[in-house]
Amino acid sequence: MKALLLKPFLIMFCLIMAACLSPLAIMAQGKEPHVEVAIDTTWMAELPVIELTYNEARFNSNTFIAGQMVYHSTDSICRFNCTLRRRGGTSLDYDKPNYAIKFYDEDGNSLDVGFLGMRKDNNWILDGMAADHAKMRNRVSMDLWLDYSHPPYHQAEKPKAINGYRGKYVEVYANGRYMGLFCLMERVDRKQLKVKKFVTEEDGSSSHRGLVYKVINGKQTRTPYFYWQQITPNPASSYYDGVQCEYPNVKDGEPWSWDPLRKNIYYLAGYTGTTFYYYIGKYFDLPVFFDFMLLLDLLYAYDNVGKNYYCWYYDQSSSDQRLGITPWDLDATWGRDVTATRVSPTSDLSNKTNFHTRMSEHYKGYADTLSTHYAELRDSLWSEQSLLGYFDRYFDLLGRTGAWERELERWKDTNCKVRELTPEQEYIHEWIHERLIYLDSIYGYIPPAAIRDIEADKRKEVPCYDLWGRRRQPSSSRSRGLFIQGNRVVSF
Repeated sequence: MKALLLKPFLIMFCLIMAACLSPLAIMAQGKEPHVEVAIDTTWMAELPVIELTYNEARFNSNTFIAGQMVYHSTDSICRFNCTLRRRGGTSLDYDKPNYAIKFYDEDGNSLDVGFLGMRKDNNWILDGMAADHAKMRNRVSMDLWLDYSHPPYHQAEKPKAINGYRGKYVEVYANGRYMGLFCLMERVDRKQLKVKKFVTEEDGSSSHRGLVYKVINGKQTRTPYFYWQQITPNPASSYYDGVQCEYPNVKDGEPWSWDPLRKNIYYLAGYTGTTFYYYIGKYFDLPVFFDFMLLLDLLYAYDNVGKNYYCWYYDQSSSDQRLGITPWDLDATWGRDVTATRVSPTSDLSNKTNFHTRMSEHYKGYADTLSTHYAELRDSLWSEQSLLGYFDRYFDLLGRTGAWERELERWKDTNCKVRELTPEQEYIHEWIHERLIYLDSIYGYIPPAAIRDIEADKRKEVPCYDLWGRRRQPSSSRSRGLFIQGNRVVSF
């Protein structure tokens, strides 16, 4: 009898809790009055301004809290209701936050908003780039990837699919205080990749179509490196061996499966010889995976080998069930690691996951394919001048607008990584120059002129021989003329 009497109260309690957790309830409970801020509009045509208002005491990385956002551009001022939280992993250790922001209309319904020519969506990222001295490594890396990588295999059917994420620079104020330079970014998700939605049948059953996995932790795990993992995953869990399910959403009760990913990795790890060679292309989108292997080498993206990328399937109901791959979070690159410590431009990244190892062993012509594509890129987007141009366009923007100075002034006495503009620009220039010399040797690329400056090669201590095959010391005063060093003709 007591249980029967308690049941209505339990139902009412659950309904109240559900209402309290709704976006509209969150906004109603914590809505903050807008803080008027004096905005410098001098450079707004190039660097829009975003104002955020929220309760800083409740701001955390676990839950979204109510807030408001005002977007200032040269032609409009737009106000939005939103919820936001602090986002990131190791970036949570820095004083400067990253923001995840969701937009809602007055009724609490999801609201899609578009900024600066990017997609319309209700979910956006403000990347504070606190760990990056240059404030552009992630942005340049993804710009380059989107420019050179092969289209994903379903691009013809879904021409609006973007195998990456776009971003634009903005300056941010939070609760009336200047927060510095941020990159307003799209997310990588089902909508960005244009993978198929799952289907619910008339009888209530569901079928998997598109699947999106996020690789978040390669430490002491196997699957993120494309090694076969013997342990069977829990089909109801949204996490398995360093990989997290992104779509469908397990938390919302949507159907999910780890089987396709495990099937691909099992084939990669278990088959050899001609069987491997002739059928591996049915399991992986090879042109894009090859592009990814080259990207890891160019950037020395060590932090993206066993984490920080997405894997996905476009449509499990079709005959084409290849696995796609999308890089993510490319800030520990171009000569600096996750702690912003300098990395040698001759650092070796030969262990580029078990995919690279198995392809090297069992895919005929794999090394030649990478070398050929590397040479094509070096003659175009990966020429030294082209790569420097990707950086210099942003260095010019941030220097010319004064944003770099404002960022430096705001965060110089904190744990955030920030320094004077010119030294970091010079360091990146030097690192790219040295990295290309190193990779040219690895991939057997000979520049069109066939003659290279020897200064960087002296520092590398690569053996040098004259045209008669006698070894020579580059620093010797008697060494003059043409010589063979590595696979290049050089001059002294």
